[in-house]
Amino acid sequence: MSQSNPKFWSLQTWCNGFYGIYHSNDNERTLSNFWLQVSNDATKVAEAVRRQKHELAMYNLGNAFCWMCCFVERLKEDISQFPNKQKILKTRGDSFQNWILYRYPFSCHHCGYNLCHCSLYSEMMEDRKDAQAQEFKKFKGGIEQRIKKERKKLFNPYPKNNYSLDKLFEEFNKIYGNKVFSTNLEDLTFHYLEEVGEVGHAITLLETLIGHNTADELEEKIKKDPRITLKKVYSEKDWKEGFRQAKKSKEGKICDALKVLEKEPKLKQNAVESICYMIMDEIADVFSWTTAIVNKIALLEKKYSIIEVFSGADWIPKEKQGRAYLHGTGSAKDFRCPYCINPECKTWCPLSNILTSVSKSRIEGN
Repeated sequence: MSQSNPKFWSLQTWCNGFYGIYHSNDNERTLSNFWLQVSNDATKVAEAVRRQKHELAMYNLGNAFCWMCCFVERLKEDISQFPNKQKILKTRGDSFQNWILYRYPFSCHHCGYNLCHCSLYSEMMEDRKDAQAQEFKKFKGGIEQRIKKERKKLFNPYPKNNYSLDKLFEEFNKIYGNKVFSTNLEDLTFHYLEEVGEVGHAITLLETLIGHNTADELEEKIKKDPRITLKKVYSEKDWKEGFRQAKKSKEGKICDALKVLEKEPKLKQNAVESICYMIMDEIADVFSWTTAIVNKIALLEKKYSIIEVFSGADWIPKEKQGRAYLHGTGSAKDFRCPYCINPECKTWCPLSNILTSVSKSRIEGN
């Protein structure tokens, strides 16, 4: 039953299926390449919401979700080649589901309750970095204890269950259902776009630190430089000057932390590790806001499911009909590119879409 009905497929099944389409050798993408695809479809989500075309918003959100899953698998591939890979994956686990549940252990990441209480503290939450920083600091102690307690229930050392994608969306709706009900779709979409941008920022940090890379290039760098000092990217002089400038422009706790970091013998590895955690947390946030938009549209329209985007449904906009990720029997092995219908999308497929877009732009005089 679980094999034939997408409703029961785990998140990892979807990640494997989507990545299987787009990871082929002649279509190699870096982390930033994958996330650009997410950003591209996220902007289409926003436009569809602005135009109140909910079906189109759902369709584009499904595409963005597909590319996010591909990004996760690519990130795991890159991490697997780092010398400190075991340490990076030990805390969060090696699956998208575990990264999500580490940040959201079936409870709100901000208040720590299974049923989000953030609306009770809206003013403090929004002003937590400024005027109400001290009040939030007191409040935060309780949050950390609640999240730690919920995380302990799930992680032993990792969650025992592989939850279906449908189940994860359902559980997030239990946490945030009241907030989703009382928040308009435009605001939910704005938060979603903000988190997409946060991931892009973290990717920029990582690729700046280790160098823009493909998996093969990174592997070659590690062979030459097993501690990932990556002198080809930053020389020792650059690191020293970087610390000097950072300490000159900062003060207090940040400056103290910089001094400690500078003395760390595995400095570069620790920096990469911290940024990887940052990315894992941020994509968990993107997942959370994805569920909020899907659940809001389902609430407004009394129908629609993100799984129907992947398998096809009669509500999908006419111009998008036939462009589904699943074909044939509905088996987990039947993933296909929605455009070329191949199990492994080739370079000529996105090229054809680009040429079509360029030609359309010329005709319309843009």
